[in-house]
Amino acid sequence: MSLFTDIISDIKNTYAPDSRTALFDINVYLENSVLVLRGCTNLPEAYREFFYRIHTGYPALYFNEVELLPDLPAQQYAGALINVSVANLRTQPKHSAELASQALQGTFVKVWQHEKGWWRVQTPDDYIAWVEEDSITLLKDTDLERWLEVPKVIVLPEYSWALELPQWGSNRVGDIVRGNVFELIEQNANYWRIAYPSGYQAYILPQEAQLFQQWQNSVTKPIAANIIAEAFRYKGLPYLWGGTSPKAIDCSGFTKIVFGMNGVKLMRDASQQIMQGTEVKVNDLQPADLLFFSDRPDKRATHVAIYMGDWKYIHAAGRVKVNSLDEQAPDFDAFRLNTFIGARRILS
Repeated sequence: MSLFTDIISDIKNTYAPDSRTALFDINVYLENSVLVLRGCTNLPEAYREFFYRIHTGYPALYFNEVELLPDLPAQQYAGALINVSVANLRTQPKHSAELASQALQGTFVKVWQHEKGWWRVQTPDDYIAWVEEDSITLLKDTDLERWLEVPKVIVLPEYSWALELPQWGSNRVGDIVRGNVFELIEQNANYWRIAYPSGYQAYILPQEAQLFQQWQNSVTKPIAANIIAEAFRYKGLPYLWGGTSPKAIDCSGFTKIVFGMNGVKLMRDASQQIMQGTEVKVNDLQPADLLFFSDRPDKRATHVAIYMGDWKYIHAAGRVKVNSLDEQAPDFDAFRLNTFIGARRILS
């Protein structure tokens, strides 16, 4: 049995060292004196190499219950669009599971696996987690092609509502948050008519959104001042482990959404973001650089902040707030200084 687990470990370390972005979840069990291989992977090369090594060495000693994803239900779709303002992504297909991340309305996700009202999906930053099926609209190939072609809008305020009728005080269709993306059906001076991926239509005020293509063109060359300004939009927002939205947020979710609204894609977690950009020495820090911290013996990044200049930084810790690396400053945080491990420059 240990020979099987050694091969599993070796393949996993080679092809899927980060389980947040690649699946190689295979285990070996002894059932009725028979070794059973059970689990799944979304990596065809890893799947082929694994069973080549297993079959070459032990051709008759196991029973195969390993599934190569996407599974049969997922194979019917090109992917899915998030269909609620903020979808909660969990580590397991149940509401009581840990919140791993969030995804905003209009985000395209790959679909890998279906299980009892949940879908295992992969977001544009490659993060893999489970989302309940009521939070997404599944797309056939033609649906995806259409979505890529239709005019869209992006929501600007941190929080507002989509309405049933083009008048304030109308019944609400659903909440909307900054960064949500909708299909644009109609626009005039008084309202914009939008459509959810599910096809349901609603109305928003023109000042609450921007044409998506226009927004994309405006963030092609992000600058530090805009990063800092975006960060301050969330000042005071409560902390939530796994939060990646204007409703509540964790440290890396905060940096991700701030840079994302400036057209820069960051990975989901601090330990991933520290691999992006270029290393910066403390004396060379510039506004919008990322600061990383760790209280672990292995120095794996566990916290991230955005440098503002003058030794100040803004981050999500309890709430989104400003602290300083300057020991003489009233907002100095000794714990952060003592756990500081480095900085990265994301903006070129």
